[in-house]
Amino acid sequence: MNSVERIRGQMQVALVIEGHKQTGAIPNLLELASAYSIKGEPALINSSIKGWENENLLIVSRTLDGKVAAALRHDCIADALSHVLDSLGAETFKVDWSKEEILTDATNEALIVARDGWKLLTFERECAAPGKQPSDSASPLPFQITNNFTPVNNITSANPQPANSVSWAGWVGAMIGIIAIVVALWIGGKI
Repeated sequence: MNSVERIRGQMQVALVIEGHKQTGAIPNLLELASAYSIKGEPALINSSIKGWENENLLIVSRTLDGKVAAALRHDCIADALSHVLDSLGAETFKVDWSKEEILTDATNEALIVARDGWKLLTFERECAAPGKQPSDSASPLPFQITNNFTPVNNITSANPQPANSVSWAGWVGAMIGIIAIVVALWIGGKI
């Protein structure tokens, strides 16, 4: 892969990641390339989006001083993601902005870019044995996370026994009751 294809692919991945943020902002391409550590000449970075611009996948703004800003159109995120999945040789590319992580099964890792501090989680796809159909219940990931926690609050015993002793709270309540009766009688003049 030559440097032009690498920059084009990396910029497309960065634009898809930014498209998942859905803020409506249109980032400057040179600033976007810097945020994703994409190295290349400014002219190559600015022209790397021309293919997607021709396909009308982007909102593009060009200034007279040569700055280019671009963002995915909200109604074209699926098409752009399909292009990225094809270029990465992947079936999965999930972006989670709240956790700052990307999950993918990409085989072409040279094109995968992420912001500084983000986690890039990759996994390998399982290849089905010849003649074997994948099960609908089988996990697409080689690992499966299960929740074994089942909240059960039913505590039973074979022979439930009533409490044979009064707790300290019962004694405190009884003392307060006795004191209240004595005070009421004293105030009423009976004592």
